[in-house]
This record gives sequence, C-alpha cells and structure tokens, in this order.
Amino acid sequence: MDGNTYTASWDHIVAMYDFDKKNEEFELRTLVKLNDNHINIARSKMKVSNAAQVFSHRVASTMKLVSDNAPKGSLLANAVGTAKFCLFMDKTFDSVNARTINPELGKPLRSAVTDKSPHIDHWKYAIKVFESMKFVNKTNGKSTIPPCIKNWIISLKSFLYLWIQLKKHNFKYFLPRHVNQDSLECFFGSVRSHGVRNINPDAYQFVCSFKTLLINNFTSIKSAGNCEHDDSDGTLDNLKQFIESGTNCSLKEPEENNIINIPMFDLPNTFDVCDFTDMTIGYISGYLARTVLKENTFCRLCKNILISNVKNNNLIRVRDYTTKSLLYPSESFQKIIYQMLYITKYILLNIDNENNESDDEYAIEDGTLLSTNDIVNQLSMKKLMIMVDNLQEIIVAAMEPKSITSCIRCSVHSLQLCVLGSIKSAAISNCIPKAREIVKKLPR
Repeated sequence: MDGNTYTASWDHIVAMYDFDKKNEEFELRTLVKLNDNHINIARSKMKVSNAAQVFSHRVASTMKLVSDNAPKGSLLANAVGTAKFCLFMDKTFDSVNARTINPELGKPLRSAVTDKSPHIDHWKYAIKVFESMKFVNKTNGKSTIPPCIKNWIISLKSFLYLWIQLKKHNFKYFLPRHVNQDSLECFFGSVRSHGVRNINPDAYQFVCSFKTLLINNFTSIKSAGNCEHDDSDGTLDNLKQFIESGTNCSLKEPEENNIINIPMFDLPNTFDVCDFTDMTIGYISGYLARTVLKENTFCRLCKNILISNVKNNNLIRVRDYTTKSLLYPSESFQKIIYQMLYITKYILLNIDNENNESDDEYAIEDGTLLSTNDIVNQLSMKKLMIMVDNLQEIIVAAMEPKSITSCIRCSVHSLQLCVLGSIKSAAISNCIPKAREIVKKLPR
C-alpha cells in the first residue's frame, strides 16, 4: 500500500475502543457508533453494517491521530497500518455502494461511476492491494489468503468489465449499489416461506406462490438477514400516528410536586480534561454551530460568535473530507458547551439529591410525622389512582378504529413486531417487572 508494507491488527481496534471509553467525559465519546457488539465479534451475529462502521473514515482518522500522539512503545503507537487499512476499506465500501449521481456526505467515491469519477483508478489500485494482502495466524505464524480477499478481487474486476461494456452502449453512468441480488434473495425467501416451509417447491408450487405474492404485494421478507430491504416507502408512514393515536391523554401530576428549589451556583471557567476529550467536545461544538448556522445562514453576528478562523482542533482537521464541510467553534462557544455539559452532569443531579434529602419528614393535618417511605408510598398511590382513572380512556382511544389503518396490511401484526422490537431495549425491559408489580395491586 503506497509502495510500503504495513501490518494491521485487530488488537489495535480493540485498544482504540478501550482508549475511547477510558477518556469518556460528560458521557461523550469520539467513536460513538462503536459498541461491544463491534468488538466482541465471537458473540455477535454477522452484519455488514458492523464491518462498515469499524472500517470507516471516522475510526481511521481518529486512530491515525491517536497513533501520532501515542507514547513510543505503546500498542496504539504502531497502529498506523491499521488506520490506513480502515481508510482503504472505507473507500472501497463507498466505491461499490453508491446510490446517487452526486457524492454523498462529501465523499467522491460514494457517487455514480462516470468517465471523470475516481472509481476506475481506485478499483485498479484496490485490486493490487488485495492481491498483496496476507493473513497471518497468531498461533502458528502461517500466512493464508481467505476467500473474502479472492471474492473482493473478482467483484472489483467484474465492476471494471461491466463499466467497459456499459460505455459501449452509450451509458453515461451507473450506480454500483444496484448491482446486487438482495431483491432476488428476498423474493425466493418469500416463496419458500409462503403457506408452509416449502424449501424445495416444484414449478407448479412456485407459480402459485408467485401469483399469490404478486396479488398481495408482499414480495419482501420481514427478517433483515444479510440482505437489504426492498424500497417500499410509504407503506408504514402512518404507523407512528396509529400507535400514538391514544396517547394524547396526559397524566397530571400534583401541583406541589412541580415546585423545585434551584439554588444559585457558580460555573468554573476552566475544565480539567485530557486533550483527546477537549478535541471531542470541540468537534461536537462545531457540529452544533453548523446546525445553528444552517437556520441563520446570512447572520454575520452568529458566525462571529459561533465559529473561529483558527483551525486548532486536530480531530476536526483529520475528519473533514473536503476541508470545507466541518466548522471550528469559537473559544467562547465551546466554553458554553462545556458549561452546559457540566450543569447536566453535576448541578442537576445535586439539585435532585438535595430536594430528596430535605424531604425526610413531613407532617399530616393531625400533626403526625411521616417518614420518607410513607411519603413515597402515598405519592405512588396518588399517581396510581390517576393512572387507573385514565386507563380506560387511553385503552379505548388506542383501540378505536381509525381510517389511517386502511392502507396498513395486518396492522395488528405490524404493531406486534414493533412491540417485540421495543421490548429488547434495556430501558423498557427494566420497567416491565416494575409494571407487573403495580398491576398485581390493581383491583380485578
């Protein structure tokens, strides 16, 4: 690669992930898309999206920046080869995944293939890089060439040949993302699963299943698998409205619970964070400034306050594709973001704790003192009675037939799939046992 030989290792990606988590401050990380499923590949299902997020420009640029500033002898100091490999794979993914004529996200390779586009040169270069790749086994030191490398070479050579043939027929461009068999796999999967599990239908059964699927307009399987879903925009556009149709009934809290005493506090002018965290918050501040300026494009005052002409944030510099798409925040605006994060993490939590600690004992009308547990139980019963009073209205409103369900095939089944998907969330799964305990106390 680039006339040099590099070594890429999965250990560098694991070390980069651990370094990012170690330097997490204000619950902010630089590589926000990476989680344990990306790193513990032995426990995760095969997903192309996970591979694309690991071998991405964001990971490559961040790893290169950390590698240049890491102390000599550390694992990340030797991660330059891994960073270059991630960047190479990101460009290769983009070159075969274009779906629009113009570049997406400022990436020239994520666009249609034309005579002037960089796709042809990159594919020829990528074929040479893949042909020079070898995988080394850590246990015995033997080098092998896995099938994925050979298949990448075949795919890229096929794209080159396809473009040459299309040019002969006066094609001005073509979109590589449309060259896939996902639609065919989804269609065959629907035929096999129609009626019963018929994995080997004969010609007559295949024709009958095809007619039924064609009439029902149901030619895509529900399970994502390893394929992309067919574009069926508009089918479930109003599902959110259907689900939320009965949630307009608000539960009113007692007025005394809405009173919170907020004390006066002083915000620090400086914050003790590492350089990597400071660059991350600067990157987020630049994103927020850019979002504000999109709505106030012609406001010179906003530009002078929010952004700076001094390009001193290395993380923004290495992540900027075009050197024009990202903004550098001003020092004053970044300080405001720091103070906002400080308030949400420290001040608000202290206010909540102080309010809870100051309510240890209360007296009812006859002068009897109540403990904190008694107060919590009484407030819980008040909330429970409010919920019970409005429960019937909420259920009736949610189940009332609406005209919006007329274009949704099997709306109950679609709703069931949404509920099953939401139950997998940790926040919801933790609330279900508590809800069950409340339901047990309701009168039957």
